[in-house]
Amino acid sequence: MRILIPALALILMAPNGFAQSIVSGEISGVVRDEFARPMQGVHVVLTEVRTGLQQDRETGAGGRFDFIFLPTGTYQVFAERLGYRPSRVENIPVRPNRSIPLSISLAPAAPPVDEVDVVEFEGATVVLKGGAMARRFSALELSGLPHRSRELAELGRLASHSTASLATEGLPGRMTGIVIDGMPFRGAEHPEYARSELSTAPFALSQFMGVELLAGGVDVEYGQLASASLVGFTRRGTRRLEAKGFGDWSGDGLATSAHFDPQAKAYNSFRGGLLVTGAVIPDTAHFVLGVEVRRFQTPSPPAWVVTPIDTAVMGVASDSFGVDLAPYLNTRLTTTELVSAFGGFDGRINSDNAVSIRANFAWFSSENPEIGGVRGPLLASNLDGTDVSAIASLTSSLSAAVGLELRAGLEFSEREYTSSAPLATFFTEHPVSFGVPATVPGRFQRVAFRANQTLHFNLGRHRFKLGGSATLAALDQTFAFRRSGTDVFSGPNEFAGLTGSFDQVVGPSPETQFNTQALGGFLQDRWRVMPGLEFLMGFRIDGEYLPKNGPDLNEEWLSQSGLSNVDFDRTRTRFNPRFGMRWDVGNWHRWLVRAEAGLYSSSVDPGVFAEAMTLTGRQEVREGVGSLGRWPLAPDSVVAPVSGPDLTLLPPQLGGPQTFRTSLGVAVFVTPETEFEASVTIRSTNYLPRRQNLNRLPSPVSQDQYGRPIYGTLVQQGSALAADPGSNRRFPDFGTVSALNVDGTSNYFALSGRLERRFGSVVKFFASYTYSETNDNWLSGSGRGPAFDITPFPDRVGREDWADGRSDFDIPHRITAGAQIDLALLRLAGVFRYQSGMPFTPGFREGVDANADGSFRNDPAFIDDAIPGITDLFAAWECLAGQVGQFAARNSCRGEAIATLDVRASLRLFREGDYPIELVADGLNLLDPDIAELDRAVYLVDAGGSVTTDPVTRRTTVPLIVNPNFGKPAYRRSLGRSVRLGIRVGY
Repeated sequence: MRILIPALALILMAPNGFAQSIVSGEISGVVRDEFARPMQGVHVVLTEVRTGLQQDRETGAGGRFDFIFLPTGTYQVFAERLGYRPSRVENIPVRPNRSIPLSISLAPAAPPVDEVDVVEFEGATVVLKGGAMARRFSALELSGLPHRSRELAELGRLASHSTASLATEGLPGRMTGIVIDGMPFRGAEHPEYARSELSTAPFALSQFMGVELLAGGVDVEYGQLASASLVGFTRRGTRRLEAKGFGDWSGDGLATSAHFDPQAKAYNSFRGGLLVTGAVIPDTAHFVLGVEVRRFQTPSPPAWVVTPIDTAVMGVASDSFGVDLAPYLNTRLTTTELVSAFGGFDGRINSDNAVSIRANFAWFSSENPEIGGVRGPLLASNLDGTDVSAIASLTSSLSAAVGLELRAGLEFSEREYTSSAPLATFFTEHPVSFGVPATVPGRFQRVAFRANQTLHFNLGRHRFKLGGSATLAALDQTFAFRRSGTDVFSGPNEFAGLTGSFDQVVGPSPETQFNTQALGGFLQDRWRVMPGLEFLMGFRIDGEYLPKNGPDLNEEWLSQSGLSNVDFDRTRTRFNPRFGMRWDVGNWHRWLVRAEAGLYSSSVDPGVFAEAMTLTGRQEVREGVGSLGRWPLAPDSVVAPVSGPDLTLLPPQLGGPQTFRTSLGVAVFVTPETEFEASVTIRSTNYLPRRQNLNRLPSPVSQDQYGRPIYGTLVQQGSALAADPGSNRRFPDFGTVSALNVDGTSNYFALSGRLERRFGSVVKFFASYTYSETNDNWLSGSGRGPAFDITPFPDRVGREDWADGRSDFDIPHRITAGAQIDLALLRLAGVFRYQSGMPFTPGFREGVDANADGSFRNDPAFIDDAIPGITDLFAAWECLAGQVGQFAARNSCRGEAIATLDVRASLRLFREGDYPIELVADGLNLLDPDIAELDRAVYLVDAGGSVTTDPVTRRTTVPLIVNPNFGKPAYRRSLGRSVRLGIRVGY
């Protein structure tokens, strides 16, 4: 305190100037006379062009003026003093976290003065829009290009280091945060599903005037995010009443595809939206209101490729069990209905205080949704959701040297997944599956309150930021993986005879409720070493507090194993330092060099803690192998008895992911209308949760003919392989005992380049390219369920950890390009995207547990060149030919590259007053890529052979035959080409 009090006193006495805010910018400058001397007593008026909002200042002895906490927008500055000719600087672009320097000169003039010197702003507009620091989406990208859904998350597809699910820089989309006007928003999420566009359902593109995809973000106000942030800045009102609207329609008559017949099913899609802005009090308070309604129907290919096994399975289901599986042979249709509404109010209380209020609401329902994270399509499944959020903020100039920002937010989010499909059923002779997935049903609800306070100070060339944040969250979840049950059959004959394997989690309702608290504090200094050169140094301290009343202690597990399922840290504190450098080089800031490095921490994944709260011994496992007795109902408890409870243990040093990230970027104006930027990024993320089955036998009971460890007794049923229930367990009274260790790592390296070119006001063009490499040992990153999370080689193969390899998110090459041509009455726009194919691991079909560890989904194939027919696969797949004599490396094969093209043609029909009316036609997915989940099975178990085990050598031989369909589509996700017709007014 003896140090802090004098330091604060010096800050309070410092001259004007403030650190930048993450939601607003500032304009500061000096007014000089004809001899370049600072002028005192000059009246300076700032006007925001859209709203007409005005502020005024009078320069002091140094001729300085400052306007702070300015929302994103375009401004003009007017300066005048008696005896001088006024000057006006126009088109000043203000962006968050940026300071615009101005130098204004006033020439003497005798009264009366009837002229004004008008100057077009030409200052430091260069910002790194992609690659290293932030990808700032332009007006063209927000509203000029065709978007399929017009939801916020869809912008990720326009960045060459991200995707439409916001998987950014080699980390999954569910780790990417959503930040609206400086306040994070986290919707309720299914722990096993990747983020979809519906994750940001409350936020329609029409409500934003600026959006950035921020990877890292060196400013210390960004916290609780180890990955990227999609940062949105909402619209504000206008000086007069304005209205904009749009509506469009698409149907089956406007769709084609080379991969299926989208016209086989009648459908109609329509969307409409209205945006109204205006002033409550002219030049003082403004409002914005908007609503969008959508009924979006999307066709996609049949779930099955028609083969004899498909029709045979359908015949058995219909004739023997009275279940119609015909929808799996027909074009599928996803129907989504959504209502999204938003509103905002901005007002100035006085010259030093301003208030802002935002609110969002969304309700949606989706039938047969494509929600990711699932191997196989979801039919007869439904997703219903509701999101509500509100943000209030207050900005104040407490004195000439102190500024204050206060923000508070409240959010409510709910997701419910249901299904009326039959029991989840898999076949191994062909990649055929149907029924309720193991991830359904589930209900997820989240309520959170957030608050943030930031004080801004100035001490000469040093600008300080000091503040803190708090989050209180309540979560209510009803979900347990495998609660719906799963059957596995070899083929139609075994299906007809009901001979297969079954497993299911049963017990009381898996409902869990808990609260979490997070507190953060931060301090930052932005040091202006010289004009054009700045350093940023700061740190955050983040603490998280998990509830003390859960999970419940499982005393039986403690007595048998000596391990407690409640022995973990419930309080975690992390120190996150940040460093940044910005250097404007050259006349008129033609070059900009920026460097960043820092640590970023996330909170504990609520899905991880919820699993530990749910699986404490109440949820038990039923397993059966052999004659199942009935279908589509689950087998009875005699055929599939309870074999023990599932249990999940959290590590003693529990904590969320932490990322070290460093990047270097250079941007340059090649010409006044051409901007190029390049960057290099290195990211390393630790403390990712990895699953280990503590109830697996400590050592294998045998090995197969290739040396694969086998942890139980293999039971063959045709081409299916399962572990004899209980034979692979260390503690027979328990099922799967998962230890969610935090020893997972992910490493990312990328080189990016981006070019923007303008040809006057007629042509706008941008293109970006990213080359990247992503490696990790994190099998659970893709969110495909716990069965994928367990490594098949827990004791390592040789000296290597098999799981440590190419990431599921490794996409080496990505290209994004967009353009707009404005020909007065006709405007053409389009966006092209290209990416490398998705990686996958050569292995077996679901239903083949090659190492008998209880998972059908985690066994790689051994590449044996002696099996007949394998050479044909070698010719088609180099990834196999290069691994002969060894187990296939993780993600060592890759599917076909994916390229997409969307175009828009807008014809201006006429103008009614200030409102242009346009007829719009969008061509979506015109290249019609074949997007598919590939058959990853190199081999099939030979149904004509049998598994044998030598009693002396304990060597198990599994009969194998080559799968000629390896690498071919198991099922398709293609959407087909379509045309959408619409009308836009006032855009």
